[in-house]
Amino acid sequence: MKCIRTALFVAAGAAILLIAKGAGAQDANPAATSAPEKASAQGNAPAGAPLRLTLQQALDLARKNSTQFNAAVTNAGLVRQDRRQAFDALLPTVTYNNSAIYTQGAGPIATAATGVPVVFIANNSVHEYISQGNVHEAIDVAAVANFRRISAAAAVAKAQAEIASRGLVVTVVQGYYSVAAAQQKLETAKRNAQEGEQFLKITQELEHGGEVAHADVIKAELQSRERQRQLQEAQLRSGGGSACSGAVAHAGGSAAGSGARQS
Repeated sequence: MKCIRTALFVAAGAAILLIAKGAGAQDANPAATSAPEKASAQGNAPAGAPLRLTLQQALDLARKNSTQFNAAVTNAGLVRQDRRQAFDALLPTVTYNNSAIYTQGAGPIATAATGVPVVFIANNSVHEYISQGNVHEAIDVAAVANFRRISAAAAVAKAQAEIASRGLVVTVVQGYYSVAAAQQKLETAKRNAQEGEQFLKITQELEHGGEVAHADVIKAELQSRERQRQLQEAQLRSGGGSACSGAVAHAGGSAAGSGARQS
């Protein structure tokens, strides 16, 4: 019976180990297969696809590339540090010193003969310990006035940075949605132009079959030319909008800087 029980325990342990290994392999396979799938998905992405930016990405790029906005933020940071240093100059200074002076003793024989416990001493005792603390505060009216002046300059610099940030956001948002609207209009104009060409082609085929008059063909041709003209105008607007979106950071920074200077 003991042998049978031992064999059953061994068989059960082996089965548990096999099940655990199988579960670990199943857990590892998705991780191993997910990487090639991601790589293949990235590889299938078209190389010449246009870059689509969200509004938040456009704002981040504008904040990084706008010289006026960065200058306003940097100036606010510098003035804030100047205010902190001016405030530190008004605080008291604390000095704490510790010292120990050891003097050689005369020994028992010399002390019994002379009655002096040391050979030579210029201190208060043989072993002297000194611990001193000094708190110094200099009240300077000029320093207080300087702190107030720098505090006012820090408030102005903070307000200018806030104005620059708001002006940048307004300019980027306007440019972003202007470009988006121009792109939508361009797509609509392309579809209209394609439909006009298709309608003209169908009308010409119907004329060859004798089903419509030549006046209908002329009318379809005029409509197709009108839609082509609208497409060209939409392309011009879209090209200007793309150039504007490329310089949106600079334009936003300029507007922000001018707003800060006017304040």
